[in-house]
Amino acid sequence: MIRYIMENQQRDKNLNANEWWLNFGKDVNVFKFLFVSSYFKGNFESNLEYSSNRTGVDGGAINVENLLYLAEELKSGRLAYRDLFYSYKNNEISEKEILAQSNSYGIEKL
Repeated sequence: MIRYIMENQQRDKNLNANEWWLNFGKDVNVFKFLFVSSYFKGNFESNLEYSSNRTGVDGGAINVENLLYLAEELKSGRLAYRDLFYSYKNNEISEKEILAQSNSYGIEKL
């Protein structure tokens, strides 16, 4: 992940000739990273913190169940895309956190 973050920060064709970062719009200048898995165990939070410390970019981890909750909240408009970035705190993004974000807009349940 660190390699991709650094490639995106530097955007140097010599680092990666396929220039994948050009897929982002020119007006996109805030980036986060996200690990997705069926579940997380062990010291993944220290790995998130390490990646963040090396790159200066915050990230998160989300399991697939919570990813579906998150997608529903975004699709329904109960959670704004721009507000999603507040969830990236170098920890696992949980249903509780997603609900808290949605509740800030007056939503009681998923």
